[in-house]
Amino acid sequence: MEDIQINAKILVVDDEEGIREILEELLTDFGATVDVAINGLEGLEKAKSNQYDVIFSDVKMPTMTGEEFLARLKSANLVPSKFFFVSGGMEQDLEDASLREVFTGFVYKPFKEESILELLQDFYQS
Repeated sequence: MEDIQINAKILVVDDEEGIREILEELLTDFGATVDVAINGLEGLEKAKSNQYDVIFSDVKMPTMTGEEFLARLKSANLVPSKFFFVSGGMEQDLEDASLREVFTGFVYKPFKEESILELLQDFYQS
C-alpha cells in the first residue's frame, strides 16, 4: 500500500472533527490534495470555487444535511465524478430519489484505510 499515489483533489465534509482529520491525513499521506469543510454550507462554498474529483460528505450535519448538500451541488452542476456519503448508521436510502443517479455510494464508520483506498483506485498513479 505504501507505493499507492492518489492523484485527486478531494473535499471532506463532516461536522465531526475527528472524521475530517482521519480522512485528511489518510488521503494526503497517499498524495491527494484535500480540503475540509465542517458542514454542507461550507462545503458548497468550497465546491463553487474549486473543482473536486471526489467528495466525502457526512449524511447528518447541522446547518445543511449531506443530502441537501448533494442536491445543491447537483442543481449547480458541481457533482464530481465520485461522491460518497459517510454514515455511522446502517445502510439507508436517500429521501430524494433523483440523487441516487449522482452519488457513488456509502462509506460506513468506522472505516478501514484499505476500504477508502479501494474506493479511490480510479485515481491511482504509479
